[in-house]
Amino acid sequence: MKLKNPKHSLYFFLVLLVSFFSIVHIAFAEYQKVAPGSSITLGEYIFDDNFIATTSPCTIGITDPTNVVQVASTTLMTSNSDGWHYYTYSVSGGAQNGVWPSIMICGSTAGGDLVKVDKTFYVDTGILSTSSIASAIWNSATRTLTSSQLNSGSLATLNDIQNASTSLGALSAANAAAISAARTDIANASSSLYAAILANRTILNSLNNISAADVWNYASGRTLTDYATSSIASASAQAIWNSASNQLTSIGSIGKLLADNIDAQISSRSTLTLGQLNASLLAATTSIINEVVANRSLISSLNNISATDVWSYANRSIPGLSTSTIANASADLVWNRALGQLTTSGSIGKLLADNVDAQISTRGTSSITASDVWNSAARTLTDYATSSISQAAAVAVWNNAARTLTDYGNNIAAADVWNVLSSTLNTVGTVGNTVTSNLDAQISSRSTLTLGQLNASLLAATTSIINEVVANRSLISSLNN
Repeated sequence: MKLKNPKHSLYFFLVLLVSFFSIVHIAFAEYQKVAPGSSITLGEYIFDDNFIATTSPCTIGITDPTNVVQVASTTLMTSNSDGWHYYTYSVSGGAQNGVWPSIMICGSTAGGDLVKVDKTFYVDTGILSTSSIASAIWNSATRTLTSSQLNSGSLATLNDIQNASTSLGALSAANAAAISAARTDIANASSSLYAAILANRTILNSLNNISAADVWNYASGRTLTDYATSSIASASAQAIWNSASNQLTSIGSIGKLLADNIDAQISSRSTLTLGQLNASLLAATTSIINEVVANRSLISSLNNISATDVWSYANRSIPGLSTSTIANASADLVWNRALGQLTTSGSIGKLLADNVDAQISTRGTSSITASDVWNSAARTLTDYATSSISQAAAVAVWNNAARTLTDYGNNIAAADVWNVLSSTLNTVGTVGNTVTSNLDAQISSRSTLTLGQLNASLLAATTSIINEVVANRSLISSLNN
C-alpha cells in the first residue's frame, strides 16, 4: 500500500537532505494550522503496490496537547473511489492552543500492508476563523459599503443612496407604459386562448355522446364507410388470411395461437377413431384370453397330481431337462415368479412384466366417435338467442362475396385481427372461442399413428405372447404324461 499527497511531494527530496539536521523543525512547519471553532480535514491518497487507488478501510486517532484522546484510533475515515481517505474534525471554540498529535492507520500487520501516517495539526488562537472575521465586520458600528465609482468618493453617503433611488424611480416610470401594454397583450392572448379551449371542449363533449352501443344498435342504414379511401381498403378477407404468421406476435392473441400451433397438416395426424381402437384391442385381447383359458384348463388338470405323487414316483424323470434352469419349477413356481426376476430380454416373462401394467377393465369402452357428433342432424350452437349478432346476420356476413374490414376511424389492419387477445374471445359458440378453447397444443405434438401401424404393433406383440403361451402349453401338456 502506498501513499500520495501532492503537498508532501514538493518537499520530499528536501526533507531527505535536511532530515538529520532539522527534522523537528520541518515536521512542525508542515503541520496544518486551524483556529478554534473551525474544521480541519485530515487525509491521504492511498494506492496498492500497483499504484491503483484503493478504498480499503483506514482509521484515525486524535489527542489534544494534554494527551487526552478526542477521537479514538479505531474511528473509520471516509474514502473516495480515487483513493482519497479523509476525516473532518470540528475544533471546538475553546480548544487548547498547541500541537494535537494525530495518526492515520491503514492495512494490518497480518496482511503485511500496515501503514501509519502522522497527521498531527496545530491549533492556533492567533488565527481568526472566517466566522470570527464576518462577525467582526458586521458588528462594527461605523461599517459602510465602498466603491471607487461613487460620486462622493470611496465611501457611500446618504446623498448617493438618495440619488440612486431617484434614478430608479424615473426608470420605473419610463417603463410603466411598456409594462402596461405588455399586460394588455397578455390579457388579450389569454382571452383568445380561453375561447379556443372552450370551442374545442364543445367539440370533444359532442364526441362523447356516441357510444359503441349506439353504433352497433343502430337499427337501419348502418354501413362501413370510407371503403374507397380507407388505409386498409385492401384488408378484405383475403388480406386477413394472407397476413404473414411472423407478424402475429401479440402474446395471448388468437393470431399467435394459430401461428404457433398450426405447424403441421391436419391430414398428417391420425384418423383413428375410438371404435377402430376398441376393435383392434378387442381382437388382440380375445386371442390372448383364448390362449390363457386354454392354458388354465391344462393347468387345472395338473391339480390331480400332487407334488408328493411326482417326487415319490420311483422312475420319475424329466426328459431333456437335465441342464434346464427350471428343473424344479412346477406350474405354481412359474406363475409366482417375482416381476423383478423376469429380466431376460425376449422372454415371455419380461414381455408380460413390461406390458401388462394395468387391468384390462380400466381401459375405455366408449363407442362414440367424432363422426357421430358431426353426423348428428340436429346439432346447433347454443346461446344464439342472447347473442349480440343473430345467426342470420352472421350467415349474411360470411356469405357476402366481397366482404371487407374497413377503417371506420380505427385504422384496423389485417394483423390487428390476428393479434386480438385470446383471453377476450369468451363468447360461447363463436369461432374465436372455439379455436381458443380447443387449439391448446401444437398439431405436431399429436400422434401420426395410423390404424395400419397400430394393428402391426399389436399383431407383433400378441404374436410374441401367443407363441410363448403355445410353447408353454406344449411343455405343460408333456407333464400330463
